[in-house]
Amino acid sequence: MFSRIIVGHDHHGGGQDAVAFARLLADATDAELIVAGVIAMGPVPVETETMYRFKSRGFNAAISQRAAAAGADSRIVHSHSVACGLSDLAEDFEADLIVLGSSRRGPVGRILAGSIALQLLHGAPCAVAVAPVDYAADPPPRLESIVVGVDGAAESQAAAGAAADIAAATGASVRLVAVEQLGADIHKYLRRNLERAKAAFPAGTQAVEEIVAGEPAQKLRELSENASLLMLGSRGFGPFGRVVLGSTDAKLLRAADCPVLVWPRQAGTRTSSVRSPEPVAG
Repeated sequence: MFSRIIVGHDHHGGGQDAVAFARLLADATDAELIVAGVIAMGPVPVETETMYRFKSRGFNAAISQRAAAAGADSRIVHSHSVACGLSDLAEDFEADLIVLGSSRRGPVGRILAGSIALQLLHGAPCAVAVAPVDYAADPPPRLESIVVGVDGAAESQAAAGAAADIAAATGASVRLVAVEQLGADIHKYLRRNLERAKAAFPAGTQAVEEIVAGEPAQKLRELSENASLLMLGSRGFGPFGRVVLGSTDAKLLRAADCPVLVWPRQAGTRTSSVRSPEPVAG
């Protein structure tokens, strides 16, 4: 399931929300937690280089402090963009999950994926999760309920399998949900998909199957109101081992009431491409 989780931290509230959710998962799964800060840089004019280095030292120290408070390691990466830096770091460390906070423009308690999250969700080498605004203000002691969107694609089946692992580690209950839009003629198809997803769950895990009628993003958003975590599969095409954002995923990442985790197509062999991540001096 999770052996290494990377948290993208910007030294603001969204980073704290991401740390709180990642810590919850790491505690349940014994995963290693890495708090990462990315310094996005292009060519630096000579006259601003001194100021740039001064600000970098302050950022490094802040990330180090945040990581220490969370009982995590820390890394600083220099890259041409934050999304690229986090993606490269995840490849280098063979991370299973990248966790980000929401844009601060979103309402309290709701997901609002910012530009960095959306960029990662169009090509990250591992699963990506986004925590709601102000999640760190009152984080739950554990995950109690997981909703999984099941649409029959292999990607949603993989998300269901991951949910089974998380449920086994946390004791959370799971709702496997298929949303029916076209009428009763696909009801049997959806039921078979749910039964196949439930087959991944070990004995003793609380998992129920449900078919609801309506628009998928709206129905799953409603279910997220009482959930600890919403899990979705990546879009059904794109490179293996990468997240590719679909339309339902995109809508939920702007409106869900709990953390959202998007599972990639297929876990594959990763190759390193990061440029020497630097440990942060404590």
